[in-house]
Amino acid sequence: MIGDICGLQAQIPSAAEQAASVRTTNLQSGTLTKALETSGTLARTWLMRGTVHIIPSADLPLYSAAIGPAGLRELHRWLGTYGLTPDQITRASDAVCKALETGPLTRKDLADRVVALVGDQARAWIDHGWGGIVKQAALEGAICFGPTKDRDISFVRTDTWFKASPLPKRPPGPEARRCLLDRYLRAYGPATIQGFARWAGIPSGEAKQAGHDLADDLIDITVYDRPTIARREDLDDLATIAPASRVSLLPAFDPYVLGCSVKSHLVDEPHQTLIYRKAGWVAATILIDGRAAGTWEAKPRGKRLNITITPFASSLAKHATDIETAAAPLGRLHGLPIAIQINAAAA
Repeated sequence: MIGDICGLQAQIPSAAEQAASVRTTNLQSGTLTKALETSGTLARTWLMRGTVHIIPSADLPLYSAAIGPAGLRELHRWLGTYGLTPDQITRASDAVCKALETGPLTRKDLADRVVALVGDQARAWIDHGWGGIVKQAALEGAICFGPTKDRDISFVRTDTWFKASPLPKRPPGPEARRCLLDRYLRAYGPATIQGFARWAGIPSGEAKQAGHDLADDLIDITVYDRPTIARREDLDDLATIAPASRVSLLPAFDPYVLGCSVKSHLVDEPHQTLIYRKAGWVAATILIDGRAAGTWEAKPRGKRLNITITPFASSLAKHATDIETAAAPLGRLHGLPIAIQINAAAA
């Protein structure tokens, strides 16, 4: 499932777990953690738009090849504003990989090891919350997040962490971007090349080249009076597709809400800022027949999970039964009965 939707954004781990729970049956709390930290079937690292995502570990070489080069250019530009040269960044990144030869290390322990190799000036950029120089090795696919240790994140080398099931060979960048565009359109098409570029966090030129390389498999489609593209093999499905359920509760930073390149078919323009908020925050969204009808939040309180829904315009009271059905996976995930409150409309 996670591979089918091109990964889960995991800046907030609980949101990633919720996004998985509303797409599966009876997902138990801790299932993603086990897949990340024990079985090795999933990997968590910096990918699209430089943000943390969870993807199948077997896809890691593909994603890092498609997205990594653009991410590295942006990382070097950003670190360069603080006086770090590409040579200094690469030297520190090599030291990160060297330090992780012995196994998983927390950020603090990794900083201690790297400082011993390249000097104390590296410590601030290992400890940095946005990744710092650790991000270079991650974007190259050499490391990823490892098991949590006493609530501290750790990092691992991918060549040793996934040794039991070795990762595929990393493909060339153009081939990887063509393949990623195909996957993106399968999950979120019809879409636009510009939308793919924004979603992936790559230059428009690289996205256009991927579209050119995939052109024989694509077809132009007009959606809400806007030109888009789709995969030819998806045409029959697109002609008959319907929402999986009448009501869907999508958590914050949900892949579907992030993946839509044409926002007008998801939410009316006056309400877009209620979902896509300042500082890059993407609110939890309720869909009615595939379109956004409001936002929601869930908070455990005592022995129940309180879910509060704020509609955009009209009342959602007539959908109460469907909302309870849609919210049930969240209750199962938390192991709590749910209590739903529908507020007055936001507008």
